[in-house]
Amino acid sequence: MLPFAGIFTPDLFRDLGCEVIELYTKPDATFPNHDPDPEGPQNMVDLGKKVVEEKADLGIAFDADGDRVGFVDEQGRFISADLPLLLFAKDALSRNPGKKILYDTKCSQLLEELIPEYGGIPMMHRTGHAPIKETLRKDTNIIFGGEVSGHFFFVENYFKIDDGVFAAGKMLELFSKQKGAFSSLFENFPKRIRTPEIKLPCDDEEKFAVVEQITESLKKQFNAVLIDGIRIQVTEKGWGIVRASNTSPYITVRVEGASKEEVLRIKNILADELEKFPEVKDKLNRSEVAVLEGKLGWV
Repeated sequence: MLPFAGIFTPDLFRDLGCEVIELYTKPDATFPNHDPDPEGPQNMVDLGKKVVEEKADLGIAFDADGDRVGFVDEQGRFISADLPLLLFAKDALSRNPGKKILYDTKCSQLLEELIPEYGGIPMMHRTGHAPIKETLRKDTNIIFGGEVSGHFFFVENYFKIDDGVFAAGKMLELFSKQKGAFSSLFENFPKRIRTPEIKLPCDDEEKFAVVEQITESLKKQFNAVLIDGIRIQVTEKGWGIVRASNTSPYITVRVEGASKEEVLRIKNILADELEKFPEVKDKLNRSEVAVLEGKLGWV
């Protein structure tokens, strides 16, 4: 689904033995159907419907240049990239115990919890494919890396780059090795409630200063990771992050917890801080985990 990868990926997957049903694979730089962003659940709705309609085993979507990938299961449900990241990490560590798994600050806490169980070392990193590639180049103990945006960086038998088509092929390989539905690949991971990446408009000239002031306030109240904005640990399993986008005029928010109530509690803590700044041109929804509204999508 979507431009660059749509030129060759359907035939590639057919060569791998898959039955392929195409959707929006004809290149069109106007993106008439939806934004070419497989991280956003709202952009995966059509794919999910098509999967259910065709009784397909899974759906695969790429961004405009093919370096990111997203998945929906056989029921048309969007799968947050945290879970494929865990699956790829577990697979890589099965052959490379003791190696590091790199993931960005927006990722689920499940990475920190489960990677040691899989025999690896979790390594949280600031968001951005460029700094991640630099770290991969320097640290030869990293065997795999990924971001919640759908960038996956394979080191084993590959080039330490983010290749959505290669990641999709690896996912098909893992799926082919088990007998259950595609969703069964992820069903044994502990259950958590998490928001999508929420994007609140804020001008480039102001976003970093806003996040810096929020950081100064929140780090006095909570244990925090400060490598990319601020990620606060509110409960044992509940955390929230506020950071400035590296590339676009917005501030990013994401929250995860053990329950909806825990997520909303943390979301309200962040909302209290964000609403102090008129420079932030949208507000978090305080009563829902995430709803599709607001100037840039989810709030």
